[in-house]
Amino acid sequence: MSFVFYDTETTGLAKGFDQILQFGAIRTDGDLNELHRIDVRSRVMPHIVPSPGALHVTNMCITEVTDPARPSHYQMVCEVRAALDGWCPSVFIGYNSMRFDEEFLRQAFYQCLHPPYLTNSSGSGRADALMLIRAAAVLHQDLIQVPEDEYGRPSYKLEAVATATGFDHVNAHDAMADVEATIHMCKLIKVGAPDLWSSFVRFAHKASVTNFLADEPAFVLFECYPSGHFLGPVAVIGSSNSQPNLRYCFDLKRDWNSLRDLDESCLRRALSRSPKMIRRLKVNTNPILFPLYDAPSCLGEDVEAEWLERAETFLADEELVERLRSCCEAGETIYPSSPHVEQQIYEGDFWDEDDKARSVQFHQVPWELRADLVNEFADARLKTIGLRLIYQERPDLLPAATRAAMQEEFRQRILGTCAEPGPWLIAASALQEVDQLIPTTAGEARLRLERYRARIVELLAA
Repeated sequence: MSFVFYDTETTGLAKGFDQILQFGAIRTDGDLNELHRIDVRSRVMPHIVPSPGALHVTNMCITEVTDPARPSHYQMVCEVRAALDGWCPSVFIGYNSMRFDEEFLRQAFYQCLHPPYLTNSSGSGRADALMLIRAAAVLHQDLIQVPEDEYGRPSYKLEAVATATGFDHVNAHDAMADVEATIHMCKLIKVGAPDLWSSFVRFAHKASVTNFLADEPAFVLFECYPSGHFLGPVAVIGSSNSQPNLRYCFDLKRDWNSLRDLDESCLRRALSRSPKMIRRLKVNTNPILFPLYDAPSCLGEDVEAEWLERAETFLADEELVERLRSCCEAGETIYPSSPHVEQQIYEGDFWDEDDKARSVQFHQVPWELRADLVNEFADARLKTIGLRLIYQERPDLLPAATRAAMQEEFRQRILGTCAEPGPWLIAASALQEVDQLIPTTAGEARLRLERYRARIVELLAA
């Protein structure tokens, strides 16, 4: 088995509307020894206004990220795709990647007409080292010492944790340096807590999680959230009808008898209170799970039989179990369809076999043939993305009217005058942000911000 540790540096935090500026990855063998690496950068796409804060944190200058000599976003993504395809199947590991880097990588593939699910298809799996570190900090406190922030709270920022564990993290917020820091911490856990590492790797694959849940009537779940963590025995009460990867799990330490006679309104209120009785587990997001016979010692000794008995008694009340599942299902947020192609990535089925073949052909034929190919896509999303790519790479190949329309669309995005506003950063907001940052900085960092301010003023005046 091989692993691919990766990290991204981006123009901001808006998934789908910001972009990757730097992608770094290292492929390792099963013992985490380096085999290959890739470190690539791109320039900013014409419709994206980078966050001044993001550029400030990553020490990037606007003149660098707009340099036409740099690869375009499309060129960078194609290079990344080719490298990662050659490294599959692997387990893909990032740090806070499930919520951030994974989404940016999927969007990058989607917006460049590549299949988006590379990291969890064709035998590959995905895992998040942040969850591993959090679990190790709770279960193996002698191994991972988590530093405190300025307010006395545990800080799980990569730079802070890596430095506290002995890594010389002088280039924090550089994608490759962050990858090396992540590998360093994973090696510590692989050696110092091999059982935790083995579980972490096992459940990087959705099928392994699904099979485990089918075989175990009760198990131990570890979760973390901003105010703390959950570690305890749970039993699955069912799946979500609207989200196939979602399972609802009941905390077996809680009293379910008090729920039996509640009406629907009172039941919803009871389930909404903290600490939660129901835990939401997604089988495709690398959960931290333990069988009862291997429960962490901090939960007690010889507790397997007790928890199994509680699980069997609880699950035998099928009417209550279904009421709880239905109540959870009713509380799920239903998101309306988005007018923006970026947010349509998860809407409906994704390309049929004919469109899949066209997407492969798109990257193979000369640019002069791609406009006709784009018109053949059955999926409207792919047509929109294809035309956008041609506009960004070879605008001279588009009819003048189409080119003018896309130029105006991008101008309105930058200025925030679109008929359908979105969550992207507009130039006026970027100006406010940079004006707040400049007085707090000095030296080269201040010069970079001042250069970017001048660029924003140009955008607003255009």
